[in-house]
Amino acid sequence: MALPIDELIAKALDTANLSTLIPQVWAPQVEPNLRKAAVLQQSCVIDTTLVGEGGDRVFLPILPDLPPAAVQTELTNMTLGQLSASNYVPLIPTEVGAAVKISRKALDRLKYDGMSLIVDRLSYAMSQYIEGAIAQLWNATVPTVGGAMAGLYPINAGVRYTSANIPATATFTSDQLRDAVALLQSGNMMPFDDGLYMAMLHPKQINDLFKDSKFRDDLHFAQPDVMLRGEVGIYGNCHIIASNYIKTATENTTVTVYKGIIAGPRWAAVAFKRAPELVVDPTVYDFGRFRQVGIVADLDIELIHSDHSIGISTASTL
Repeated sequence: MALPIDELIAKALDTANLSTLIPQVWAPQVEPNLRKAAVLQQSCVIDTTLVGEGGDRVFLPILPDLPPAAVQTELTNMTLGQLSASNYVPLIPTEVGAAVKISRKALDRLKYDGMSLIVDRLSYAMSQYIEGAIAQLWNATVPTVGGAMAGLYPINAGVRYTSANIPATATFTSDQLRDAVALLQSGNMMPFDDGLYMAMLHPKQINDLFKDSKFRDDLHFAQPDVMLRGEVGIYGNCHIIASNYIKTATENTTVTVYKGIIAGPRWAAVAFKRAPELVVDPTVYDFGRFRQVGIVADLDIELIHSDHSIGISTASTL
């Protein structure tokens, strides 16, 4: 039964109804969208201490290692050590967000499918920020403590390239992967709970890895079906993870260098004050002809242990 025009107008302009209806209907879609894109986040410490609580920053303690335990003499007091080099890394969440303006006419035409696409785009915008900020840590310094991630370049004839002389042919290989893992292990960097490190690489780096004859030989004997399916999965004590968010830099004047990261636990942290959420501006614009919908969060992303990860710098021929 058709409603009187006055009632239709009242419902259209009822900002309280619209501002509660849309988040209730669409907010649940934000989380799975963010989870699908959370490729690099799975390697980080996720801190939600501030969510729903007072305070505006988190301090993560950084403690030095103690020397090995020693044999003790009975009835003699043990020599007490000191954690004199203790420090902390502050994580100070700031507001991040994206918003769109939608006309009433567009909302009427979009219906649920269209609104679903809008939520997808907003979620993707937030994912781009979070994943991109994590990938950018290849060039970050640990706040307060200092120190940056070491970088590892390909080697040629026993000499390792640098940013000043890396050629366009210096692509990612299994040797470079094994070198990075050996450096982490020799620095007493433990792997994740499953016994593996995480190698977060650009798809072009993984493509070059498939072209490496040593890599192909290993898979040929160990997992020949992996080559046919185009999977990588686990190799060289690492989860091989592809991400388009991996950053690039122009080095040696003209060479595009991809900045992959191989990491162990607690290499980086993401602290939330407010988890990503869908918001609707309750204000009616232009007599109700436009509405504003967005996604916002309060978060900070920082490198917390510079020696828990290694940057993988390579060119690509693709």
